[in-house]
Amino acid sequence: MKRKKPSIYINLISEYGVSGTIIFVASGLAILISLIVTGVFIWNFSESVKIGVPSTEKDFTVNGIIGDFFGGVIGSLLSFIGVLLFFLALRLQSKELSLQRKELADTREVFTIQQFENTFFSLLKTQQDIRLNINVTHNKEIVEFDEYSQEHYSSIAVFDYLRSVMRNFRNVIIDDFNELDNIKKVEQPSRQQVERKQELIDEIVALTGENNYESVDTPEKISKAAYRYIYIIYSNQLGHYFRNLYHILLYLQDNEMRDRRFAMANFYSNSSDFSLEYDLGEVAAKYKKYAAFVQAQMNSNELFLLFYNSLFFPKLKNLLYHFNFLENLNTDDLLDPDNDIHLYGEWQSINDIYDAMIFKSKSEILKL
Repeated sequence: MKRKKPSIYINLISEYGVSGTIIFVASGLAILISLIVTGVFIWNFSESVKIGVPSTEKDFTVNGIIGDFFGGVIGSLLSFIGVLLFFLALRLQSKELSLQRKELADTREVFTIQQFENTFFSLLKTQQDIRLNINVTHNKEIVEFDEYSQEHYSSIAVFDYLRSVMRNFRNVIIDDFNELDNIKKVEQPSRQQVERKQELIDEIVALTGENNYESVDTPEKISKAAYRYIYIIYSNQLGHYFRNLYHILLYLQDNEMRDRRFAMANFYSNSSDFSLEYDLGEVAAKYKKYAAFVQAQMNSNELFLLFYNSLFFPKLKNLLYHFNFLENLNTDDLLDPDNDIHLYGEWQSINDIYDAMIFKSKSEILKL
């Protein structure tokens, strides 16, 4: 099917805009009117004007009328046309400047994106380097567990090692509490039982770092104590790893807030083609994607340790909620799945209130 050519009116509006088109048409009409009026006037006075013959008093009068006509009527029309064309020129100049500003804004946006991504991927590479170069030595003062056959662990093996330490730590504490409860049930404990009770209390206090062993009286607190146990021993390695991760996520959030402010200013200046909710949603989705890049570099053991680490650092925890960063962590990976998921209930930060995180088990994710 043959495409219709755009009409001249559409071309004018496209070139000059609605107001510019009105000025252009008005200028054309003013010129046409000037020509018509001039033609009619010359036609009516052609018999009164004789060129090449001596002038009479009547001729001078007619010439005066002609001069007044051109000076008063045609001159005014031409001045009006000049004013219209002047405004049309301003309109075109304004449009050209607007296009230049848009081009500069687009160039600045491209430069800003490139600068942001260069910094982001540089931080991400640093995080990977920290991850690959991390290493720990099995601490002789740690509670001994038979499965540790190595003295040194490096790279991703570190995270598996620390996860095993936490699991065995939790098992030791729970066994101590169970044995302690059994002794308490004895009405008249023997001397050996009394001594064993004190030994258990001392061990719980030493491992958890709490002055009162009864303060570690819930499964969630035992899980937190397990992470604190390994963090105190390996704080240099874990602190470096999680601080850098925190600053990556903080960098994303800072840039997201900047883009949100720009989107709001753009919307309220009536230069946005979409709703404010759509614009802000686009910004959130953009930085959620970058956060997903970071998460994709982490294995399940790293997410496991991050889950418990952020319980002690509210700023990091806030970022995890903001980007829903732990969405791919399985409940099967937690120390106590039934209880530990409640550690990430509804969360209120300074500016936002987040719903409780939803975690799924492997069977729920892989449901047939």
